[in-house]
Amino acid sequence: MPMLEVIEAADCCNWRRSIREANGTHSSLSSFLRYAEIQNLSPESTYHVGTLYEYTTLEALQTAARMQLERCGGAGDLGIDLRGTMRLASAETKTIPVVVQCKSEKKKPGSRHIRELEGASANSSANTLAVLAARLPVTDAAKRAMLSSARPMSFCLVTSYDEGGRIQQMIWNAAAEKLLSGLTVVQITQKPKKARGKKSLTESEGSNLPSIALIPVNR
Repeated sequence: MPMLEVIEAADCCNWRRSIREANGTHSSLSSFLRYAEIQNLSPESTYHVGTLYEYTTLEALQTAARMQLERCGGAGDLGIDLRGTMRLASAETKTIPVVVQCKSEKKKPGSRHIRELEGASANSSANTLAVLAARLPVTDAAKRAMLSSARPMSFCLVTSYDEGGRIQQMIWNAAAEKLLSGLTVVQITQKPKKARGKKSLTESEGSNLPSIALIPVNR
């Protein structure tokens, strides 16, 4: 995909965000929570669960995985939920394109989800990192499919909003390793944030939630 088209995709995300803000809807986790409260959305509805997880994933990847993302789910996005860039280890100003699919289902993603992500990212540039984010680890079949893919792909286990919205696992294939050389995953331990509004974490208050972050090797 020519770089011009990648830039246009990012501009499209910014345009949609501006429209959402102008319409008083949502463009971030905090604004979606306000929107859901005003609209009296059912927390169990598919729309609420899916959108909340997308924004939760967006914040987690921006906080711990060196990414800058926009939520871009829509009819023309071929199943892609988030788009943006990722900072590389070689220079803080050097980035690669990133596309993310978010799966909030309470079941492990299978090889079908990897094939869907490959298809959704097929028109992206060759150096685009395709990320599958889910609440549960992928199946062995899905892991094999991802590792054997010729496209740069990664899987991130991101906990739900109620569980603190943290990255607990991040793996990638050989094609992605060529892009992410110089970055490593480290485990950190942080006290979970209190859930906003009336929600509370499933963990007991004050317990530690294991998390990981992506940092340059030489840090």
